[in-house]
Amino acid sequence: MARQAALPAAKSHAVDFDATLAKYDGFKGPFVLGEPIPAMVARVKRWLQEGDEVVLFTARVCCDDQPALKMQIILLLQQWCERHLGRALEVTDRKHRRFTDFWDDRNVAIEANTGKLLCDPQTNGDDQHGA
Repeated sequence: MARQAALPAAKSHAVDFDATLAKYDGFKGPFVLGEPIPAMVARVKRWLQEGDEVVLFTARVCCDDQPALKMQIILLLQQWCERHLGRALEVTDRKHRRFTDFWDDRNVAIEANTGKLLCDPQTNGDDQHGA
């Protein structure tokens, strides 16, 4: 019997909410959410369609000392996701080993085990528009 080729393992993408998935113009309270960023929404929808996991990784829910508030914010973010992505996503403020990559407007890419920058954090790797 011939062995079937293994399917590639699904990825688990950690995606920041503010200024990455949704427009952000400064904090206006925990219940004020920005409009979707079309390019990122399209990317997330593609990942979900391909079978990847997408998790919202956001400091909005880092209020462990206020569990009721944390749950309200999680539910609001999940409703936003249902409206704009077609499904609710898991929401966390904690880094997990299963995450294969992080998408965030504040990330700086570092080469593994070297500390070497992979792009200029001031230009986010955009050579066309750098200073």
